[in-house]
Amino acid sequence: MSSDPDWRKNRRPAPPGHSNPNCIGVDLNRNFDFLWDFPKHFHPSAPVRNSTDPCDHDVYIGPTPSSEPETKNVIWMFDTQPSIRYFVDLHSFSEDILYNWGDDVNQASKPAMNFRNAEFDGKRGLANDTAYREYFPASDQKVAVALARHMRDSIKAVRGRTYTVMQELSLYPTAGNVNDYAYGRHMVDSARTKVYSYTIEWGRPDNPTPFHPPYAEMKQIINEITAALLQFCVKAA
Repeated sequence: MSSDPDWRKNRRPAPPGHSNPNCIGVDLNRNFDFLWDFPKHFHPSAPVRNSTDPCDHDVYIGPTPSSEPETKNVIWMFDTQPSIRYFVDLHSFSEDILYNWGDDVNQASKPAMNFRNAEFDGKRGLANDTAYREYFPASDQKVAVALARHMRDSIKAVRGRTYTVMQELSLYPTAGNVNDYAYGRHMVDSARTKVYSYTIEWGRPDNPTPFHPPYAEMKQIINEITAALLQFCVKAA
């Protein structure tokens, strides 16, 4: 916290032979088993912010999917609690509320065009082409967007901050993230519960220290996000 306050990886020991402190850790939100092997699954030109280099300071994906104990804990939670139907992951920063998917633009007309289909390997992650779109049923997107807007409105009611509701891909293409893993579980195994999943990126970008704002500002953010989560629970019930 004192030497690198923007550190984002966990504290997995560096691989043998690596003494650089940047070689410690794995980005947990790139370690889940959802298109984890991004060089295989995504178009070579897709701007995926992932790395297979253990010494990448920020976005190393880990040696294998779900390799990390923190990742395994989340998977265990879903596996042992099949009644879970909603999941909200809290991040900083940018004042966004993100819903699935993160790998490509959503589409609702071609169920076979989905993350499990190897026919589309090497084509994902380009927002402006038509070679690939990620399947998201229209009924699910309607639910996802409606709940996200309820959170947005509750945040705004606290002190007027307006968060942007948008698809995850709108930031940049993602692979191995918990949001898409959580929702995608029921598509991999129909016996699993469908889990509507979100990422809230709290905190405004113009804060002098946006990832970790001063506590006076953080208290306001806590109030905003608490209001959003309470409203989410009311509307999802």
